[in-house]
Amino acid sequence: MTQNHHSTDAWLSAELTADGPAAAEEARQLFTRLEYLTWPDRARQLDRFFWTRANEQLGQEEITMVINRQVLGQAQAKAVAAYVHHVKCVLTAALMELDERAVVESAWQGLTWLLSRRAHEHEAASTWLRSVDPGALRGHLSALPGFAFLILAATQDDSVESFLARDAFWDAMLGQTREHGGDHAGRFA
Repeated sequence: MTQNHHSTDAWLSAELTADGPAAAEEARQLFTRLEYLTWPDRARQLDRFFWTRANEQLGQEEITMVINRQVLGQAQAKAVAAYVHHVKCVLTAALMELDERAVVESAWQGLTWLLSRRAHEHEAASTWLRSVDPGALRGHLSALPGFAFLILAATQDDSVESFLARDAFWDAMLGQTREHGGDHAGRFA
């Protein structure tokens, strides 16, 4: 990792007190996988990370309830919240190490930064999101079921992002593509 890793580790330890050292190692591994990739390739790596972690950390019942937008019981809600918090913290730590300028230049970057816990990245992604065609966003998300699941897990309301993520998740699971589908090179390449 870069010379920032000590401050990143300290931030991560403060955010994930019980799991700090293991999460720091997870963030270092994620950073290493992302460092020299383009944003589309980073998105694919992150998608695998989000979905693998969901399957490791959550039970099938919790995953199904999140996807179907069912009301979670107290223990289930706590488990889903812990998953979201952990994954967002590890992602944010990896992004801290990448230390890139806060300008969204692609859908993959925008979707990633939307999940960041750092304000400047999240705000840049939120601004970008307001200018995006929802159909194009759904098209990108339909190739990224891990992203779609994480957005669903993180948004328990009836926001546009939540509905798009739910529909995109089902598109991905059913192997369907949208008009901006395929390699998603459309508007945001």
